Amino acid sequence: MDAGQARCAAHDPTDGREICEVRESEPTSPCTGICTINPVRDLCRGCLRTLDEIAAWSSASAARKRAILAEVARRQSESVRSI
Repeated sequence: MDAGQARCAAHDPTDGREICEVRESEPTSPCTGICTINPVRDLCRGCLRTLDEIAAWSSASAARKRAILAEVARRQSESVRSI
């Protein structure tokens, strides 16, 4: 199901209208399979996450995962600017 897509699973007994809930999809892990920590930056060379972010990913809420992805994007843009 796409982000923001409604899923209707029941009908309101008073008027028969569908009862729908909007669910946001789970963000996909940024893991690239290149799992090596850069000792200078303390970031994974493949996905640019910290060890804490990597460890928290599996139990993190969708909102927390989006926050981690935003940090990864910020780190990627900093890496490009420093070249």
